[in-house]
Amino acid sequence: MIWKKLNQQISFVGKCVLIEDNFENVKEHKLTNRRIKKRILILGDVHLGYGNESMNFLPNVIFQETLEDLGRILDALGKVDIVVLLGDVKHYFGGILDQEWREARKFFALLKKFSGRIVIVKGNHDTILEPISREFGLELKNYLILKKYGFFHGHEMFGELLEKGIEILL
Repeated sequence: MIWKKLNQQISFVGKCVLIEDNFENVKEHKLTNRRIKKRILILGDVHLGYGNESMNFLPNVIFQETLEDLGRILDALGKVDIVVLLGDVKHYFGGILDQEWREARKFFALLKKFSGRIVIVKGNHDTILEPISREFGLELKNYLILKKYGFFHGHEMFGELLEKGIEILL
């Protein structure tokens, strides 16, 4: 697995990005008096259901590989404070296919083992995502701002991301 540090706060871990930074409500560790950094794992364009729309009876090899890769990344990282999904969580535009539901159950069960907070930033494929977010207790947003970081999918720009002192857009 590739683990490359881009700067003090941002690393590439496999096909994901990891941010380790001091965010709001920063606490100091009781023994070391060091600031405790929050860890945010970022994934983009998962496209649950992709590659199997017409062959629902076959196992989705693309999804299995994605799940295995993500499992290795999470095993290497351990717990993270927040997982941010940067849009296109599912593939089909017109509803939620059975295949997407099946894959969502496995995908979010894995993520929830490693993080108590999962935020989905909606992408252009995520026209109908509310039932999935409710089912799995996920936050659903058009964009997300955490300290100096702004998260959005990229198919649409939000003025707030340019007005609030955001230094890094993802």
